[in-house]
Parts: sequence; structure tokens; C-alpha cells
Amino acid sequence: MARAGGITNAVNVGIAVQADWENREFISHISLNIRRLFEFLVQFEATTKSKLASLNEKLDTLERRLELLEVQERLAEETFLEEKKKGNEVDFAVVGWCDS
Repeated sequence: MARAGGITNAVNVGIAVQADWENREFISHISLNIRRLFEFLVQFEATTKSKLASLNEKLDTLERRLELLEVQERLAEETFLEEKKKGNEVDFAVVGWCDS
């Protein structure tokens, strides 16, 4: 009987070792995937920050252009009203511009 118990014990140890190996392999895969996810998120953050900075610069440029156009429009309107008060006929041409 002692021999049978030894075989059973050896089988149980073998099963435990196999289960431990599978658990370690599973944990290794999970760790690798977590690292990959982390690296993706770091890269995504860097890319997103860069793109947002670029968009912010473009938005600032558009805001400055809009402010300039508003000032030009206000000055043109004031000039038109002044000339109209003087009785002068004013002909304003509308000029559009756009940068690529």
C-alpha cells in the first residue's frame, strides 16, 4: 500500500506542478498584456497632447484672424457711416482672403 500512496502523492505533486506552471504562464500573459496596454496609453497620451497642441495653435490663429476681421469690419462701417453723414457716396468692395 505504501507504494500506491507514493504514486498517488507523486501524481498529485505532478498535477500541482502543472497547475502552478499554467498559473504562472497565465500571469505572465496578463502582465505582458498590461504592459502593452500601458505602453499604448502612454503613446496615445503623447499623440493626443501633440494633436491638441496643434489644434490649439490653429484655433489661436483663427481667433486672431477673426479679431482682425471684426476690427476691419467695424472700421469700414464707421468710415461708411461718416462718409454717408457727409453726403458722400461710398462704394466698398468686399475682399475675401484665405490662407492655406
